[in-house]
Amino acid sequence: FLGFWRSSVAKLFGRFAGASSDKPSGAPIHYKASIIGAITDLKDRNGSSSQAIKKHIEEAHPGKKFMNATYQRVLKNMVAAGDLVQVKQHYKLSAEFKKS
Repeated sequence: FLGFWRSSVAKLFGRFAGASSDKPSGAPIHYKASIIGAITDLKDRNGSSSQAIKKHIEEAHPGKKFMNATYQRVLKNMVAAGDLVQVKQHYKLSAEFKKS
């Protein structure tokens, strides 16, 4: 009975043996640097869409947990700070950011 209970609890709560494979590994994603890297790697003339940037970050950091709310907040803050320019639903690096 105890073995069945332990396996059921392990499936529900992710504890005991094998749970470490489900958890993201390594250091957290640094969204600002990842967004800048994604935009420069994608090289879209009209800017990169939020979806394309997100997909590039997820492919660059496999096995790490992607926090969409944090990603959206960082994008918004970068636009407010002048690091990015938003053109409709696309993002480009600002001219001032490219100079520095």
